[in-house]
Amino acid sequence: MIDTHAHLNDEDFKDDVDAVIARAKENGITAVIVPGSDIATSRRAIGLAERYGMVYPALGIHPQDAEGENLDALYDMISEHRPVAIGEIGLDYYYDSCPKEIQKAAFRKQIRMAKRFDLPIIVHIRDAFDDAYAIMSEEGVEKGVVHCFSEGVGELEKVLALGLHVSFTGMITFKKVSSGLLEAVAAVPSDRYMIETDSPYLAPVPYRGRRNEPSYVAEVARKVSEVRQITVDEVSRETDENARRFFGL
Repeated sequence: MIDTHAHLNDEDFKDDVDAVIARAKENGITAVIVPGSDIATSRRAIGLAERYGMVYPALGIHPQDAEGENLDALYDMISEHRPVAIGEIGLDYYYDSCPKEIQKAAFRKQIRMAKRFDLPIIVHIRDAFDDAYAIMSEEGVEKGVVHCFSEGVGELEKVLALGLHVSFTGMITFKKVSSGLLEAVAAVPSDRYMIETDSPYLAPVPYRGRRNEPSYVAEVARKVSEVRQITVDEVSRETDENARRFFGL
């Protein structure tokens, strides 16, 4: 089973990442994609990949961190280290930490970097679907995953029409999960979805309130199997195949 989005480069893991990786292996996790949020965490993602064979880095500037970050430095890092994706990038209007126009400019520039290096993008969208969709359409994005997908079937259809994938988190296990999101889990084609933890955030039931970690991605798979009415093994096979193809693992 592959966790396609875990922030093991976060400060929350600085003291016990060895143990977290060991637990992941013990629980059948074969690969973890670690995305960058800024230059510093992108560097840490590279370091983790050099240290652990099952970790693969993605490099990028998160929309909340776009102001003041050096995108030229990111370009140089991508050139030197060849990540599996550019991310996480996108738009986040939930917080007011970065002006929208700066977010949009950084998103476009990183999309163009990804196209320059023929790499997929990992897209973060929060309270900004229409603008993010418009930018991806205008920029001709074809290789991307909307991580932590939290929308309904209508938005799913738009994302799929661009040729993109979606990824589901422990959010789908929550008691108050929207019916629209579960409908999207049921409706997504078998070759266009992946699963993730978004560690250390969004720990799934029954681990709510704890720090999330890659070994918990199995709970996401269990919920997907319930919603799609297939076995957990089938979910694992489908999502592993999709992740390996998408990220070139």
